[in-house]
Amino acid sequence: MLPDRSPSKAKASPSFDQVRKHFKMQPIPHEGGWFSKTYESTQQTPLPQTLKSSFGAHTTRPLGSAILALISTKHFSALHRLKSHEIWHFYFGEPVEVLRLSPDGSSDLSILGPDFLNGQKPQICFPAGTWMGGRPVNDATEAYSLFGCTVTPGFDARDYEGGVRTNLQAHYPDRAELIQRLTRA
Repeated sequence: MLPDRSPSKAKASPSFDQVRKHFKMQPIPHEGGWFSKTYESTQQTPLPQTLKSSFGAHTTRPLGSAILALISTKHFSALHRLKSHEIWHFYFGEPVEVLRLSPDGSSDLSILGPDFLNGQKPQICFPAGTWMGGRPVNDATEAYSLFGCTVTPGFDARDYEGGVRTNLQAHYPDRAELIQRLTRA
């Protein structure tokens, strides 16, 4: 049977807790927010010789992995970096203010969201080693954002590094205020 496509009254958006429960999400350790794993390749890829020193003794990873992520003003994505490449994909809710801090000392602030005609980006890419963090643009307590994260090679918790506020502020002084908002004491 096909879904009913008849005109209906506008539906209220689901609450943060409804989204979290619907997708059976778990807290993201250290980083903040909530997640549910949607994909992890069963195929493993050996890491190139040039990356083996960065990744340590465990030198294979899944080809790729993906999650749904849910953040709010309280449950924001704290600054962190991975040894793999990551892409965030916007799905629903408030646009996300995203800070990228690159290894070369440069940085940029982007908005992950649906309004691409006005500068928002439906996807944001983070090369391996890039610090990343985000929170809903709207600071209201009920504001939340649902987005996806794709990681290649696939995510491995041993590749995660949480940002230390004072260290990041020393390396990126022009972003000190945003770093303050996107780190936990």
